[in-house]
Amino acid sequence: MAGSADSIALDGSSSDLSRQLYYRAKANESVLVRLNSVPDTVQNRLDDLRLDWSQLPGLAQLALLWDSGFAINPNYDAVQVWTLGDHTMSSLRTARNRTTRPWHCNGAQMNNAAKCIVEDFASDGSYHAAMWSIGGNSESAPTLRMIKHQWDDQGAKYEIMALHTVTSENEPGWEACPTSTMNGGYGSLVFPCWTTDNITAENEKQMKNVTGSQWVSEWLVTDYKDAAGTDSSGFNKLLLLPIILGALVIFALIGLMFYCKKKRQQKARSEYDATTTDLMATATYSGADQTIQFPAGYGAEFASGGSNTTLKVLLTSEYLIGKRIPPEHLSFENALSKGASGEVWVCEYAGQKVAAKRLLQTKENKAEDVHEFALEIELNAHLEHPNIGAFIGVAWGSLHNLTMVIEYFPLGDLQKYLKRNADLLTWARDKIHLAVGVARALDQSNRLWSELDNTMTAGVGTLFWTAPEILEGKRYSEQADIYSFGVVLSELDTCKIPFHDCAGSDGKKPKPFHILQEVMAGTLRPILCCQHDPSRRPSGAQLVEMLQGN
Repeated sequence: MAGSADSIALDGSSSDLSRQLYYRAKANESVLVRLNSVPDTVQNRLDDLRLDWSQLPGLAQLALLWDSGFAINPNYDAVQVWTLGDHTMSSLRTARNRTTRPWHCNGAQMNNAAKCIVEDFASDGSYHAAMWSIGGNSESAPTLRMIKHQWDDQGAKYEIMALHTVTSENEPGWEACPTSTMNGGYGSLVFPCWTTDNITAENEKQMKNVTGSQWVSEWLVTDYKDAAGTDSSGFNKLLLLPIILGALVIFALIGLMFYCKKKRQQKARSEYDATTTDLMATATYSGADQTIQFPAGYGAEFASGGSNTTLKVLLTSEYLIGKRIPPEHLSFENALSKGASGEVWVCEYAGQKVAAKRLLQTKENKAEDVHEFALEIELNAHLEHPNIGAFIGVAWGSLHNLTMVIEYFPLGDLQKYLKRNADLLTWARDKIHLAVGVARALDQSNRLWSELDNTMTAGVGTLFWTAPEILEGKRYSEQADIYSFGVVLSELDTCKIPFHDCAGSDGKKPKPFHILQEVMAGTLRPILCCQHDPSRRPSGAQLVEMLQGN
């Protein structure tokens, strides 16, 4: 039916379900919503509006969910919905006047008409009802039931997500019409969406995060003042946590200030050697020079499943559950470094400085590069150790702007610390403790090889700290990390970057790729842990014992 003053158009021309829920709320209708947990995006929006989810009526809860880009699956979990192209949550339908005649559609035809993508979830696919229909009762409130339909058709397998706007009791089966007792005898809006399990590369480019409507926010704040998240004294409980965290941060900064003042008795006597700095920067960010002959197929073992497998990592990894950060909550301030394929920024998130690593935004990234970065994020999410920078979360609106958020160290990296304190540090009092701490973290992190798939390949890491076998394109192992630790030991010993004192036959400092060629050939290495043969390097546990003198 067409729209009216108290209903949206139900002829398939609109999917503005939040507006229909608003109309039903104004008509004093009520529903009970069952939801296992409120999505972070919705909770953040509630926090901004100073509203309490549990105090909102069911219709308002449903309107907020849909307007924020979420529906509810049969297990009562919220599932995210992305729009495609220029479409919004109110324009996901295909009206009858956009078709030539009614006919049975197969899965491919429905996907061609779909204007949304839905987060995949487990389902037996046993629900047998229409996946695409129009009509509806203007006096009923839409449900947000997201159903996964699975079937075989002439040898082809199909998976379609469909948003159903009435309960199962009010929806007829496949190829049946509603009875007089179903939804008042009316049909209902049902429309198809892609699932993240089988989207195309074109979908990936067009998928967009949903941005909530201003009118929904204004409606909730105006009509549901009693749902404000405050206690009887008028104090907003939601402010309590950031106040406590802020106090803890202040105390931590004060302690850090006194520690640094005691530790650093004088400023560094000189800046980095300009040539040495150039050498490090080239090795760190430019990647291997074209003259280095990597083996044929270097990087060929990278995951090639494209966006599907990448999304599976981000959405289903047990280590990333609850770690997603809305991209709009990250404020990029200044770039720390930029390489051939990635960049690191200082950002502000939740009132604190964080470091954010992402792929370059100025070029088209290959699917395998994005997938490799997703695996790196998953690995970092599993690392927990006092001597390893803390993983905070992962932000992404599309896979193009996938971002890893980690702990930020305002005092700089190891090289800057050694530079500032070179004349104060001794092995007996200082360096041995740093080395043992790194070794313990190394031993801890390498225990993950039995827990996580060994998916890391060459291409991750800083070249001068990278083991020869990794430069040759082989997979990472504990022994590759031991080599990198050996390079760190040489840094601790000299307070200089690796290979700072190398000289060619002409007495000049060699180009970075010449150094890397010698490392790969085994003719250049710093110390014991950097043996060219991986089997001759000690294990992480042996390192801890050696450094502690056991």
